[in-house]
Amino acid sequence: MLSFAMISGEGATRAVIADARSLAESLPPGRSRDELLQLGDEAEAYVNQLADLCHKGMVRWLYSHAGIWLYD
Repeated sequence: MLSFAMISGEGATRAVIADARSLAESLPPGRSRDELLQLGDEAEAYVNQLADLCHKGMVRWLYSHAGIWLYD
């Protein structure tokens, strides 16, 4: 079974999200900070959803319906 980490770099994606959160925390309170933190939360939710689908073996179905072919 393929894992999300093997397909798209789950660890790298989570690292980018962590960097965005660190950047947001360094900003003064305000709209930009709040928006960046919200985007980080949304991105993390999507990563978690994709990782869960991969764990359930749904990744091949998702990719095949998107016209993306995976090779072992």
